[in-house]
Amino acid sequence: MTDRIERIRQEYAKERLEEPIPRTALDIPVSYEAITAEWLTAVLCADLPGVSVSDFQLGPPDSGTANRRRIHLSYAGDAAGLPRTVFCKASHDLNNRIILSNGGILSEVTFYNKVRSRLSIDAPVAVHATYDPTSYLSIIILRDMAGDVSFCDEATVIDFDKARSQMRLLGSLHAQFHESPLFDSELSEILTWQWRSRNMIRHHDLEACCANGFRAARDVIPESLFKR
Repeated sequence: MTDRIERIRQEYAKERLEEPIPRTALDIPVSYEAITAEWLTAVLCADLPGVSVSDFQLGPPDSGTANRRRIHLSYAGDAAGLPRTVFCKASHDLNNRIILSNGGILSEVTFYNKVRSRLSIDAPVAVHATYDPTSYLSIIILRDMAGDVSFCDEATVIDFDKARSQMRLLGSLHAQFHESPLFDSELSEILTWQWRSRNMIRHHDLEACCANGFRAARDVIPESLFKR
């Protein structure tokens, strides 16, 4: 893991020097600002000859575990069926790559490329998902769900019906792949949550991170809980 992190650092530094321009679907933009209409055409319009992305605008940046951003799109040609906006998740920053190299990028890209199409559940649909296993640079382009769904947050009340719905969705997900032979073939690279958790503790000091976060949040944690 130490060698992997050093390799990621080297690749990141190299990208900052070279500033590669993405043009084909095999390229991965090193930043949202590096994205070109040519690259968007390659990943979004490949099945529609004569159609291209003529213009695009980046939405405001939002970074957490991933670097997130919307892209608003304009097309030349008959673009029926193509999205007018997409929601992107990427690992452009160095810290994101180091954390997500622990299995997050591999798992998410594999889900969208190999698992999502096998599920009849409410979940985002990707139009493009890829990563580089050396630099851990990645990007996932999702159909924008804004306006079609509402998202829960920490203040959302989860009543019995919502909780039951969540368990049914998880049950259908796991039942679909329970003891599936796909895990010996197409899905053999899927990582278990135990593997990822152990490595987050071993290589990223997750235990100390959680303790630090808990102490930093003392003012908003009930005293009885904090004492426990």
